[in-house]
Order: sequence, then C-alpha cells, then structure tokens
Amino acid sequence: MKQILLAILLFAVFLAFSSCNFINKSVSTLNNLQHLQFKLGSADNFIVNSVNISNIRTVNDLSINDGLRLTQAVANKSLPVSFTLNILANNPNSKSSNSTSSSNFDAIINSIDWILFIDEKETVRGRVSTPIRVPTGTQTTVIPVSIGLDLVKFFGEKNYLDIMNLALAIGGANGSSSRLKLQMKPTVSIAGIPISYPNFINVIDKEFR
Repeated sequence: MKQILLAILLFAVFLAFSSCNFINKSVSTLNNLQHLQFKLGSADNFIVNSVNISNIRTVNDLSINDGLRLTQAVANKSLPVSFTLNILANNPNSKSSNSTSSSNFDAIINSIDWILFIDEKETVRGRVSTPIRVPTGTQTTVIPVSIGLDLVKFFGEKNYLDIMNLALAIGGANGSSSRLKLQMKPTVSIAGIPISYPNFINVIDKEFR
C-alpha cells in the first residue's frame, strides 16, 4: 500500500511539474507571438475570366479579342477572377545576449483563417492550411494565399470600365494591394496543441502590423 501511495504521489508531482512547464512555455510563446508582424504584398498572376492582366496597364492595352470576351462576361453578370495575394510576415523576436531565457524562436503557423475586403467591402473567406515557419530575424517570409471570386457578384453596381479599372488597380502592371484588406486569424502550435489568435487582425499594404 505504501508503494502504491508513493507512486501516486510521484505521479502527481510529475503532473504538477509538467503542467507548470507547459504553462510557462505557453505564456512565453504567446507573449512572443504578439510580436509577429504581417503586411500585404503583391497580388500576382491576376486572371480575369481566363485573361491574364498582370502585364496590362489600362483597358486600352487589352487585345480586341480579350476586350470582347471581358465585355461579354460583364454583360452576362459574371466576371470570375483568381490571383495569389502574398502576405509578408516578420518575426523580430531575438534572444538577448545577457539573458538566460530564450525568446529566440521560429514561429510555426499551423493555419490562417482569412476574410478579403476590396474597397472596404467584405468579399470571400478562406483558409491557408499548410504549416508555415516564420524564422526569427530580419528575413521576411512570404505566405501565398490563393483567392478566387466573382467581381460582378460584389460590384455589380459598377459598369464594365469601372470593374476592369478595379481589377487593373489590384493586379495590373501598375497594380498594388492598396485597395485590399485581409482580416486574418492565425493558429499556432504550442506543445502540439493548436491555439488560435483571439481575434481577427487587419492586414494592409502600408505597414507591418
């Protein structure tokens, strides 16, 4: 009986010690994760109804056939687009040379739930499910997000020229992601347990956040 009680006591001590280590590690990791920074990069390979506009500057630069195809698509109330939106991630955490505690870590993002806004209008939602490592330091990690939506569905009040100018402003030769916003909620792994950010964060192209 004494041996059984001793075994139970030792097991309880082990559990308490393991729990303390897990809690300390979790708190430290969560504290470090708040320093992760995100920013929108470019919108690449922008395809509008099978027409790649990545090298197109204005609607007038479209070929006659492509222009007719896109005009007909808008007339039929459908203009599907697809592109890759790049999220830039920085992990500035570093270990102090005179510190005994390690805050130098590579962040592991298990997944990202996201919501895309165009001109502040909510459009589509999705998830990045491939784990991503964001190393410590000055290196920027690019996280590609594949996006597809129908512009007419969300901007049907606009005419053909306005919709195409919107597409070109995002994915054309002079395009940028300045008219986009991505609300995202990353999920990270701590001791094998996935933990999601408590709220969605706004990611834009002007600055790291």
